[in-house]
Amino acid sequence: MTAVSRPSTAPESRPVPWQVLPPEADLPARLSGGAGRVVPLHNRDAGSDATRLAALVDGALEVVVIGLYPVALLPALLATPGRRVLVIESDPAWARWVRASPIGRAALETQRAAIHVVGDPAVQLWRHFTTGTTPPAVLTHPVLRREWPAAVDAALAIATRAFAGASANEQARVALAPIYLTHTLSNVAHVARSRDVSAFAGAWAGRPAVLLGAGPSLDEALPVLRDRQDEVLVIATDTALRPALAAGVQPHICVAVDASAANGRHLTDLDPPQRTWLFAEASILPAAVRAFGSRVVLFRVAEHQPWPWLSAAGVSRSTLQAWGSVLTTAFDLAVTLGASPLLFVGADLAYTGDRPYCRGITFERDWEALREVGYDDDVIRRSVMRGPLIDEPDIFGQPTRTAAHLVAFRDWLVEHSAACAPGTIINATGAGILHGPGLRQVPLVDALPRGGAPIPSVGEVAQGQAARDDSPGLAAAIADVLWGVRAHDPAADALLASWQAFATERVSRDDLVERLSSVAIEAGFPRRARRLDLRVSGHATAVTP
Repeated sequence: MTAVSRPSTAPESRPVPWQVLPPEADLPARLSGGAGRVVPLHNRDAGSDATRLAALVDGALEVVVIGLYPVALLPALLATPGRRVLVIESDPAWARWVRASPIGRAALETQRAAIHVVGDPAVQLWRHFTTGTTPPAVLTHPVLRREWPAAVDAALAIATRAFAGASANEQARVALAPIYLTHTLSNVAHVARSRDVSAFAGAWAGRPAVLLGAGPSLDEALPVLRDRQDEVLVIATDTALRPALAAGVQPHICVAVDASAANGRHLTDLDPPQRTWLFAEASILPAAVRAFGSRVVLFRVAEHQPWPWLSAAGVSRSTLQAWGSVLTTAFDLAVTLGASPLLFVGADLAYTGDRPYCRGITFERDWEALREVGYDDDVIRRSVMRGPLIDEPDIFGQPTRTAAHLVAFRDWLVEHSAACAPGTIINATGAGILHGPGLRQVPLVDALPRGGAPIPSVGEVAQGQAARDDSPGLAAAIADVLWGVRAHDPAADALLASWQAFATERVSRDDLVERLSSVAIEAGFPRRARRLDLRVSGHATAVTP
């Protein structure tokens, strides 16, 4: 990150934490420490100090402030149009004072400023950075740096992680934008006719659920779960579905988020049982959606294209949270469904036993093909275990091999688990790094309930609901676009241009038009009196708006 001051390596030697005293009368804000030591943080002329400090980051549109002294620095920074400011404070009382002050309230109301306290949940801080492409300027108060270096280093670490999250999110968005767009367009007929996640909200209130990750520990867990699977709501991530079915476990729900073709293979070339429903982000591989027939519930994880257009057509679906791993979305879904307690199984988030996954996943076919052409297991393992590799304490306090992205997933799950009712989130994985506030560690055999009533299937719950069909609105919206293309309508041109911009110009206009045409034809949308002739896959077809 670009910083006005560098992290200090000096150890924290203060016997008690410092605290910030708010300004009063003619006194400026002061830093108060042990033995009665009090250090002024700015001059009595707070305005001139604010102007001087703001000039240090002149031109930067995203600024991290570590030590907001004086408070007048906040409006001085926000005076630059479009600038966003993230304040990170170590003293909770000072942060509360700033938020409650007239200056603080006015700044927060702009939606361009945020105040974070060291020690508070920080997983969502990355959202404060608009793109993740240009590192923010970091403005560190010199007195704080000198007197309380440990606090500054902790704040810098938070800012660095937040920007890294924004950067990773932006890189993923750019890389996957074309398939987000094209897969969602190909799936829109399924979206329009699928039930919404909200229809199942609270449907399993108070019933236990098991969340299956595909970590190495899943191998030992599946035989235990097999004989008890009717007593819990079994929610499998897409990677874990094939191993679960092979072990005789039939999940009630399979959750998929990743739009890539490689990930879509987890759900194709298998015969999912009638009991298993697919709850998926609408941009997953279309073949994976088709594999589940009508047993599909589609949702979204963001307002990316083409959702604004779909929403305007009356085709809107619920949003579930996602943080880099399908396991995070499966957790959010389980909470939405009302299930409690929630048991994590196979959620190592670490390379337990020097292995990246459980046995039986789709990728094993790829690894076998590599072996056949001469690659040994060590080379294959290193290619799968994405780095840089690090050691983290496992659930027993012993070091285990993992990676930074897996630690980020763990931190997200820990933060959101802590927000649930105490004692309701259980890690029954038996290995790995999933531990922290809000999580209980219980062996699976002890955590599974005994003697409960059978869990209702998704199909049984769905039978009591009215079917949802937004196809008429979608058909009209597609027809408007197709007719607009033929008539060179500026609105249609602008829509297609916005889609291409989202896909970073890696999807052609003709491809977008053909996808919409194919959807209209394959879905059998009703015709009007007038027809629009288009050519799709070499065959003359008629699409009517």
